[in-house]
Amino acid sequence: INAQPRGPRQPDTTTGEEFATLDEAMAGHIRSALQRTHGRIEGPFGAARLLGINPHTLRARMRKLGIDWNAYRPGWEKSDLQPPAPTDQRPTTNDQQPATSNPTPPKPAHS
Repeated sequence: INAQPRGPRQPDTTTGEEFATLDEAMAGHIRSALQRTHGRIEGPFGAARLLGINPHTLRARMRKLGIDWNAYRPGWEKSDLQPPAPTDQRPTTNDQQPATSNPTPPKPAHS
């Protein structure tokens, strides 16, 4: 087999225009599928089903090609992916008191 070495794209000899590499063409096709599915990868309305591949295979190819699925999710920003800042207090309900850094149990009342 005469394999071409990897490197910069070469112009198409028939038209003189640049011709996309297989990875570039695959990345474009995956991006189109993600746009159509609003970033959904799995399920009956996901990009994997549209492309006819296993969702795990799609995720692996996306990692290889540097495609971030969050860019195709409406309303998702990179800041949404950050964990919440730690707090000193636990969430409370109406009958609970906020936690303190040094809680002490109440003393029993003697009659």
